[in-house]
Amino acid sequence: MRDTHKTVIWVILVLGFLCASSVAGQEVETERDLREWIEARLDRRFSGLPAGMGVIVEYTHTRTAWRSARQIEDDWEEIRKYPDHPERYHVQYMRRLSREPEVSECLVAYSDHGRFWRYDRRYVSGSVIDGEWRRAGGRSEKRWMDGGGVLTIVHAGVPFPSYRHVGLSLDDARGLLLSLLNGALGRLRSGAVSESVARDVDVWQAVLQWDEGRSRTVIKGDIGDRGEPRVRTIAELDSEDGSESQPRFRLERYQYDGAYELTYPTRLIEDRGDGIRELYTLDSFRIVKTSQVRDLGGVPTAAEGVRVEDFAKGVDSPAWDSDALGPSIVWLREGDRDVYRIQDSGGRVVSSSRSGTGDMDADRSDGDVIEGGRVEDGHGQGRRRTAAVIAVVFVVVGAPVLVYWVRRNA
Repeated sequence: MRDTHKTVIWVILVLGFLCASSVAGQEVETERDLREWIEARLDRRFSGLPAGMGVIVEYTHTRTAWRSARQIEDDWEEIRKYPDHPERYHVQYMRRLSREPEVSECLVAYSDHGRFWRYDRRYVSGSVIDGEWRRAGGRSEKRWMDGGGVLTIVHAGVPFPSYRHVGLSLDDARGLLLSLLNGALGRLRSGAVSESVARDVDVWQAVLQWDEGRSRTVIKGDIGDRGEPRVRTIAELDSEDGSESQPRFRLERYQYDGAYELTYPTRLIEDRGDGIRELYTLDSFRIVKTSQVRDLGGVPTAAEGVRVEDFAKGVDSPAWDSDALGPSIVWLREGDRDVYRIQDSGGRVVSSSRSGTGDMDADRSDGDVIEGGRVEDGHGQGRRRTAAVIAVVFVVVGAPVLVYWVRRNA
C-alpha cells in the first residue's frame, strides 16, 4: 500500500509539473493570447534584450519611390509652372529617386533604453554627398553628432540650438529597432483599440482602430516554427468601404536567435504616405554586452579640420553666437526616456515632448520584465505566475483528494 501511495504522489507531482509547463508555455495558443501579444507591443516599448546586453545592427538602407514614374511626372506637370508651390521640392526629389535610389550603409548600436547608443550612416550612391559619413551617439548625459565638418556636443539640462537636435538620430535608431523586435507595431500611432483578432491554423489577422473607428488598420501575420507570432504586413483600411490599402509595412525573411530566443525580420519595407519607400536589409544582427555599446557611444576625437561646437555652457557657449536668434532645446533624461523642451529666444518654454520609443509623442508603459536572463512582457510574466499558482493548488488540494480516492478503492 505504501508503494501505491508513493506512486500516487509521484504521479501528482508529475501532472502538476506538466500542468504548470503547459500553461507557462502557452504563447499564442488562443486568440486571446494573440490579442495580448499584440497589445503588449503597441506600447512602443523597445524590448527583447536580456539585462546587461545591447544590440548592434548593420544594414543597407535603400530609399526610392513606390509611386510609378508616370504618376510622379504627372505631378510635376501640374506644379512645374508654380515656382512657389509647397510640393515643388518634394516632387523634384521624387523624380530623382525614381531615376536613382539613394543607398546608404548604416550601423545602429543600442542598450539600456537609449542611455548608450550609436548611429552611423555612409552615403553610398544616389545622394549629393556620396562617400560621406554622418555619425551620432551618446552616453547618459552627453550626446554628439559628427558630419559636414562639424562635431556637435550637447549636454542634458543645457540648452542647444534646435537645428542641432541630436535626439532625432536616436529616434531613427529606435524606430528601426521597434520594427525589428516589435514587429513594427510600436511604430503605429498611440491610443489604438483592438477591434478584432482572428487566427486560422498558422495565419492570423488583427484589426485596430482609432478615433472611435474612424481610422482602422489591419495587421496580418503567421506563426513561426516555435509557436511565435510574426507580423507580415500592416495596412490601413478605407473608412467607408473597409478596403485594404497598399501595406505601409512589410516584414520579410525572419530569422531566429536561439541563444536569446529572439525572432526578427531581416528585410523591412516601409511605404510612406508621401510616396517614398524605405527598404532596410540586415547585414548582421548581434547581441553584445552593454559595455560595447557604451564604448561606441563616447564622444570621438575630432579629425583634423573638423570644427568642435560644444554647448556645455548653453547660451554662453562660444558656438552659440551664430544661433542667438533661433529657438533652442533643453534635453532631459527622465528614467529610461527623454524629455525635450523647446524654448524661444527669450528662454520661454513653448512646447514639450517625450521621446524614447521611436516617436516624439510616444507614451510609455511600465514595460517588460526580465527574469532568469529571459525577456518577458507583463502578459508572459502573468501567465507564468498563473501556472505556478495552478501547480501549487493542484499539488496541495488535489493530492489529498486523490490519495483518499485510492485508499477507498484499494
